[in-house]
Amino acid sequence: MDSKELLTDLRDALKGVTQPTVQVDALNRYLDNWEKSSVATQTQTDAQHSRQLEQWKAQLAASSATSIEMFKAVIEAGQTALKSSIVVNGGAAAALLALLAEGLKSNGVGQWSSLLSPLGTAWLMFMLGLGSAGSATAFRYLSQALYSNALILGERTDGKWYRFGNWVRNIAATLGFLSYGLFFTGAVKIYLVMQSRGV
Repeated sequence: MDSKELLTDLRDALKGVTQPTVQVDALNRYLDNWEKSSVATQTQTDAQHSRQLEQWKAQLAASSATSIEMFKAVIEAGQTALKSSIVVNGGAAAALLALLAEGLKSNGVGQWSSLLSPLGTAWLMFMLGLGSAGSATAFRYLSQALYSNALILGERTDGKWYRFGNWVRNIAATLGFLSYGLFFTGAVKIYLVMQSRGV
């Protein structure tokens, strides 16, 4: 029962009172004043709650939009890093192969035979880096599929699909770092070979 119903019931009960000791008019004025102040207070409270609700909705919308944009930025940054790794490792492997082919073609195997083993090792590192970056891309996709599955199922962040997605994401990140490490190792190997041969 709300305050308006209570006031109505009280007024109905007072209509039947006929004793002179009860000042019905004064009681009715009091109830009228109470009703007005109650309605004004309720209206003010409703307006305050409405403003607060609108403020919370705006904050939630802004927070959600920021989270979505940050997630997109993280995905794009990871994708760009993997693409860059594929390009640098693939380009280094192709350039090294072209260098070896040109050297063997113009100078014969004799002068280049001592370079084949160390340069072949560097080429292998570039190829392993390329494979690592490609594998990282596949694991990155798999982790996003697992997170999506967890979201569809309404799973919390400590659920099995999220945990498995985190595990796969860590594998992708490790392979991505490994691909860059292999590129730099191969580049240093080539530098040391060239420096030792005075090239």
